[in-house]
Amino acid sequence: MGDSIGNQKDTVKKAQRVLNVVRRNLWSCNSTIKETAYHSLVQPLLEYASTAWNPYLQKNNYSLNSIQRQAARFCKSEYSREPGTVTKLLRDLDWQPLESRRKSQRITMLYKMINHIVDVPISNYAKFNTRNTRGHQQKLIQPRHHKAVYKQSFFPTTIPEWNKLPAHIVNCSTIASFKSALNNHFHPSSRHHV
Repeated sequence: MGDSIGNQKDTVKKAQRVLNVVRRNLWSCNSTIKETAYHSLVQPLLEYASTAWNPYLQKNNYSLNSIQRQAARFCKSEYSREPGTVTKLLRDLDWQPLESRRKSQRITMLYKMINHIVDVPISNYAKFNTRNTRGHQQKLIQPRHHKAVYKQSFFPTTIPEWNKLPAHIVNCSTIASFKSALNNHFHPSSRHHV
């Protein structure tokens, strides 16, 4: 646990350093170039291995979100301190919250496991619910957990999210159609895809 927190601090520091380099070198560029630089150079650092680690403490989410918020100010060249400014910038940029992106990435990884797209046999970690249940037919049984650390790990967090999905999303035949349907489900007005 302590090691993952240390790794997250390193991730935030590295993302901050890269964002600072981008700001120094692209300060006079237009918004589109700045946004492309953020998505290409900074955001991947914030999301690296996010299916394996998912910060669940508010303070850890805050440190990651602060980088995204700084980037939004930079991309729009808007540094006003009025309440709601950054929230409006994020909405104007159509950037999904990092927590939401991590959720979509976790669910996508579970889809890949169930459909044998990645070499992680789902049967080693979770069992399908064979009882007749409402919703789709690929529901998984929620694993039991007694420790907070395990409760916040991949399977206990992702299985309930997977089980709540509508059948038309779960039954998508390709990863591209699944990602598109998932994005439309969580962010119906978004122009960006997961």
